[in-house]
Amino acid sequence: MNVTLSIAPTTVVRTLGTIVVALTVASLAHSVSWYGFGVDYLDFGWRFDVMAEANIPTWYSSVALLICAALALAVASAERQRGGESVRHWRGISALLLLLSLDETAGLHEWTGDALGGLARPGYFAYAWTLAGLTAVAIVGLVYRRFVLSLPARTRASFLLASGLFAGGALGMEMVNANYSSYFGGQNLIYALMTAVEELAEMTGVLVFVRALFEHLQRVQSVERVSVAFAQPT
Repeated sequence: MNVTLSIAPTTVVRTLGTIVVALTVASLAHSVSWYGFGVDYLDFGWRFDVMAEANIPTWYSSVALLICAALALAVASAERQRGGESVRHWRGISALLLLLSLDETAGLHEWTGDALGGLARPGYFAYAWTLAGLTAVAIVGLVYRRFVLSLPARTRASFLLASGLFAGGALGMEMVNANYSSYFGGQNLIYALMTAVEELAEMTGVLVFVRALFEHLQRVQSVERVSVAFAQPT
């Protein structure tokens, strides 16, 4: 038995965009109320705080990355059906996005930071995991350079924008935050606002990537609505 879902990409992207805006506003409201007035509305605001872990923004980010991983895998399947040469690249992208989704909930980068703690230095590299992150970005960039250049111009531009926003938030702003916290601490309103910018950049990058993947899948399938099929194991 096969189950096929017909998805309207515009609806998905708008819904995710609305969630991103709502989470950002809720987190900012919590930061201002807590650091500005010492009040946590109903002792519930931290559940929307992008500085915290294991809460609603963390769950959303993990799910959004999981959606990206599923879309990349769908593109790989569509490319395989039409005899494309980039199947393994799309599968690799899907695996990478799945790993990032896992990291959002399991905090793998924090474990890496603990392992590399001896390399941490006050300032921009106070969070040692960013060293591993920069290395990983460089490796992925080298491995996928030709693949990205081979993409249609619109898809390529969207991928580069999405990657720039995500890496700029996850690594760039994280290093700026590390430098700030080295001298002024990480429990104040300025740091909270900087973290909100970091997380907004990451979530926006993922949103751009979702849209780009949908558009590319539409192009490959030559349809307006994207179809994703699930086959029941026999």
